[in-house]
Amino acid sequence: MSFLEKAGNPTTVYLYSPRPHSAVDVNAVRDMMGMTSAYPDIHGEFRVYNPDVGVDVAADAIIACDWQTAYAAARYAGQAKRLYFAQDYEPFFYAAGSDYAAAENSYRLGLHGITAGPWLARTLQEQFGMTSDHYDYGVETDRYRYENRLRRNEVLFYARPPTPRRATEFGLLALQELHRMRPDITIHLVGWDMSGHRLPFPFVNHAALDIADLGAVYNRCAAGMVLSLTNTSLLPLEIMAAGVVPVVNDAPQTREVLRNPNIDFTPMAPRALAERLIAAVDRPDQTEHAERIAASVADTHWGDPGAEFVATFDRVMETSL
Repeated sequence: MSFLEKAGNPTTVYLYSPRPHSAVDVNAVRDMMGMTSAYPDIHGEFRVYNPDVGVDVAADAIIACDWQTAYAAARYAGQAKRLYFAQDYEPFFYAAGSDYAAAENSYRLGLHGITAGPWLARTLQEQFGMTSDHYDYGVETDRYRYENRLRRNEVLFYARPPTPRRATEFGLLALQELHRMRPDITIHLVGWDMSGHRLPFPFVNHAALDIADLGAVYNRCAAGMVLSLTNTSLLPLEIMAAGVVPVVNDAPQTREVLRNPNIDFTPMAPRALAERLIAAVDRPDQTEHAERIAASVADTHWGDPGAEFVATFDRVMETSL
């Protein structure tokens, strides 16, 4: 949205809250966005979506951003182009059932997909015949930098128990194994407040940090374990900018998106993951390797994917869908 606004496209934001959930509050959302550096400034008007009214502005384009909003976009009675900003393969968020089927059917509504990475674009095209483009991942290189050039004896894990696709329980098993083999290695947990979890190893609990504070944590660590069983996370590239070896589950969606030879693709087995983390800590050339890792993503900033997205949007707007 920020890139579209900067390219001269005025935006209106509809905040969608499916019934029977309570309606979202525009002011609360604006306040939340202003409290963290995670959000850019969006200048367009924010409204609450009313399903009885629908999208009630004259729009040239309507962009859905998840499977529920895809249905709202499809209901629009005007001539707007319908696009689907698809960030993940959302049927995988559910067990086989009604929600799974509804999420699948959102890819059959005739919207044009712009996806996070090539794996998702290929999946939607092959399984649903959905026309799709993709943008590549970037790194906020002004935020994540290689600063600590000393040897490191610490690792991190992106832990989010409420998000099943992040395989938190599996990662914790790997860390338990790591601590058994190497109790001298400090373990950092980021992404969620883990203070209420009784874990069989000591850890530094960072909870959900503001992203402005993540770089300092990354620069303490030699390796970081980032698991994702659906579309891959942004974190592997971000921790690389700080010289951290990313230990990532080996899968088509990770290899196809994270096309970097410095990523350690590892089978989803706790012992294997633990051994790869330890190997990264014990590398004789750890500091030199960290510098190489950071250099490999130094030019992957978000400006290029942003320009790529805007160019795709402009082309779609000139195309008959």
